[in-house]
Amino acid sequence: MFGTLKPDRQTRCSERKEYRRSYCGTCAALGDGYGLLARPLLSYEATLLALMIESLMESPSEPASCRCPVNPLAFRATLDVESPPMVVASAVQILLADQWLEDQVLDGSRSFRVLQPLTASRAGSAEARLRDVGVEPASLVRVARRQKEVESSVDVSVAAALEPTAAALGELAEQFETLPGVTPELRGRSDSLRELGRGIGTCVYLIDALEDLARDLAKGRFNPLVAAGPGDQREVSERRLREAARFLEEGARALSKAVTSLPWQRNQALLESILVTSLGRRLDEAMARAEACLRGDGGNAGTRATIELCLPEPQLALASAAPGVGGVPLLTTSTPPPPPRTGGPPPPPGETDGSGKKKRKKDDGFHCADCCFCCDDACFCAPKGRFCRCCDDGCDCDCCCCECPC
Repeated sequence: MFGTLKPDRQTRCSERKEYRRSYCGTCAALGDGYGLLARPLLSYEATLLALMIESLMESPSEPASCRCPVNPLAFRATLDVESPPMVVASAVQILLADQWLEDQVLDGSRSFRVLQPLTASRAGSAEARLRDVGVEPASLVRVARRQKEVESSVDVSVAAALEPTAAALGELAEQFETLPGVTPELRGRSDSLRELGRGIGTCVYLIDALEDLARDLAKGRFNPLVAAGPGDQREVSERRLREAARFLEEGARALSKAVTSLPWQRNQALLESILVTSLGRRLDEAMARAEACLRGDGGNAGTRATIELCLPEPQLALASAAPGVGGVPLLTTSTPPPPPRTGGPPPPPGETDGSGKKKRKKDDGFHCADCCFCCDDACFCAPKGRFCRCCDDGCDCDCCCCECPC
């Protein structure tokens, strides 16, 4: 269930830098609080948690930097590892990883039994650190066993199967309003926060079920979308797929509503990139793969058969703040025109950009023509094949708006 919640590939450079700062900050907090061996546990989900809490803080966390363990010669921009966003994100990552490993062990995996002591020995410290900032971790600690109890029931429904994960993340998000340093506007918003957490839990659990459907069916593992057919033969249930689609739509709408209604102090467009745009694309792809499995295509996504997801449209990406009512800004969805290009043509890949630094090029599967904007200072991508030429007009960003590292 890790690796689902990450930014859309067309995220702008300034937002991508902010996301990288939270990503590296969470990694540094894992190392500082739980040792170097805890750093590989870093996930997109923990980074999103740090980013959400940071965006709800009245004042930004103190900036910091650390040496990257992957590239010891490089220093990465981070946030203060003792700030509430970093403390909560790193502790939750330890507890979720511990629950994930416990779930694998309960499923009979012997290889994960060797790895579980890595997180089990740190879980007590993570619980204590969460309680220090006013977060009760009980829901996270027992989620794996609650999930196993539900899945062991006979003919469990889709709603019952996703409830432990949705409830655990809902209870966690509900406690954001009590964190030290959050904006006073968050007081009394526990219902919205709970719906935010439940929406994330619902979507992540069902995406995992949809994507693993063919594999679970082949290996005889539990999957809420599989039902007993004639002669007790396991088969994909179209009725359960439609039920999952309904819960996915409800979860996606709850996330979209939370992103637009909660009092985020910063990073609204980035959060929507993750929770609406990117997640919506992932939901469509997962449902297409599950329908392919239903049709007997081996889980290879093809033409959509019968089930269409009605997901909310993005509202914040590339939006501008307009005067609001009662001090709350209204967000518009108008898209500004492309910035005018100045100067001569961009240099071909491999040439220097005038600062003596050689441009990098790498084919990582993304087309630079997919993006419209790069950043706010008259810089945009000029595609050449599958590589990218950009940042020739004085822009200080080190990547373009797609994900090629040019």
